[in-house]
Amino acid sequence: MASSFCFHDLAKPRLLHDFKNTIFTLFHLPLNFRNPVRPEETLFEREPDRWSPVYRFLWDTRQGRRDSETLATKLVGEALRCGSPAKLKCFAGLTHISIPIVIDGKVEMVLLTGDFLTGPLDSQYIDSLVTLARRYGGNPDPILQGIQTVPILPVETVDSLINLLVIFCDYIALLGEDLLLKRRIGESDPVGQIREFIQNHYREKLTLNRIASEVHLSSTYVSRLFRRQSTQTLTAYQNEVRIAEARRLLATTRMRIGEICYEVGYQNLSHFTRNFKNLVGVSPSVYRNEHLNSQRRMAHLDDELTRNRC
Repeated sequence: MASSFCFHDLAKPRLLHDFKNTIFTLFHLPLNFRNPVRPEETLFEREPDRWSPVYRFLWDTRQGRRDSETLATKLVGEALRCGSPAKLKCFAGLTHISIPIVIDGKVEMVLLTGDFLTGPLDSQYIDSLVTLARRYGGNPDPILQGIQTVPILPVETVDSLINLLVIFCDYIALLGEDLLLKRRIGESDPVGQIREFIQNHYREKLTLNRIASEVHLSSTYVSRLFRRQSTQTLTAYQNEVRIAEARRLLATTRMRIGEICYEVGYQNLSHFTRNFKNLVGVSPSVYRNEHLNSQRRMAHLDDELTRNRC
């Protein structure tokens, strides 16, 4: 049975911690990752000292904490629904961002960040903060005193931030694929499985997606893995298997070259001839003639040896 991805495995690489700290240093925004199956589960410990005063205020009240978790679940749901970065305005106009991370063809993590404003602190906004505090039965003074520390990001900055986060999420996806592969290698040899599958189906028109589904890895990762370990592409290996079978048929049967071409999976004779010559060094007809001449010479030598023994 294929191994499944473990959400908390990615808490170990130091790079994720460093990136989280870098985002806070550059933008003064908290960052964490949520489990899409259990949105209440975070990859890192929560860091209230990095939250905005609004979010800290909410977290300190029972209803506010429940509403905050509901918001996180909604953000995760938006990322899953869109399949791409999502922005959502929430408490007192604060903006949050969620980005899905796809590992092995499935959304395994959702990056969440935010707690920033996109507009100025005007009197209308201050009034909304007071209303928010009273709704949750708290004193608005801590929010009003700390609101000046909330980042205000122009639209262009938000777009740049999202682009940066998407690039990093793509890297996390590759990191997750690597971790998943290391676990699976203990159970199986994916490159060996790929070779065996191609050897059994070389006559067919194989797609990368079909091969990837056989080893339960993403098509991008299968292509990269096979090339790294075999120093050749999947297509090159399939051609190699086809030509090996063609050589056997040329040497051991009376099949016509055109028949052999189709027998080993090629649909075009010139394409077959070109691939054969690239791999063997001579055309199929020359190869067959050379093999027949070699057989005749061997037969002649056998006859001479037999006569000499007599």
